[in-house]
Amino acid sequence: MSNESDYLALLPAIDALAEEDVRTPVIPVSVYLQEAENLYHWARSDRERLVECGLAPERIDSLPIRAGACREAESRWATCRFMRDQAQESYRRLSQEMFTLAEEVVHHMFYAYREHERLLENLRQIVDHRSTPARIQSLSNLAVFGQQHLEPLEASGFDPVRLQVLAEASDDLAELLAVANGERVAGRAAKCLRDKAYTYLKLAVDEIRASGRFRFWRDPTRLRGYRSEYAKRHRSRKGAGQPATVSDNTSSLAHESLPPVPSITTA
Repeated sequence: MSNESDYLALLPAIDALAEEDVRTPVIPVSVYLQEAENLYHWARSDRERLVECGLAPERIDSLPIRAGACREAESRWATCRFMRDQAQESYRRLSQEMFTLAEEVVHHMFYAYREHERLLENLRQIVDHRSTPARIQSLSNLAVFGQQHLEPLEASGFDPVRLQVLAEASDDLAELLAVANGERVAGRAAKCLRDKAYTYLKLAVDEIRASGRFRFWRDPTRLRGYRSEYAKRHRSRKGAGQPATVSDNTSSLAHESLPPVPSITTA
């Protein structure tokens, strides 16, 4: 089965996990997935002895499917992050350029309309905005306003092409902002499912490791396959005076918060 097939097959069980039971990975997911795959092949050799001490054989058999589902969930979340980051970066670049252009257009308008108090008052209302959506809309408003009162602008040497640029930028910025904010919502949902898929995999991994440690506690050759090499390396670093954050304790699932996603609600 493909990772997507594994994901769709297990999605009902994954999504049914209670929120209070869901854990966030404390090691790179790619590393954890590889360790789960390694554990599957290791535990298959000890299948009968692990079943004798109470491990359900389904736990071993389901590891590749659970790992495939988690891999697919991780990929979907990564895609959401990429699309969000791409939209945010495009928004930042275009907004910086267009709002600078808008300031220049407004500066020119105040000069061109200096003898028309009514026009100046309308212009002040257009540039009086308090939110990002209003600021984006003001680009379109400036374009329309300038087209309606073009003669004084052209008489002062203004290039009317700038108005068309602002009008198009208003549409583009609104679309980019909608994509970025939409992907933020989709990203939160994708991360939630990724964490659930990881937790669903971890439940099986922890149970198999616990059974293996119990069964082979006096057999170092077999016991080593039921320990996390990643956690072992981090414990070694801690012993050498370097910070370590990973635990190989299968009786607990540690939480770790990800850095907050930067907001783009201001230009």
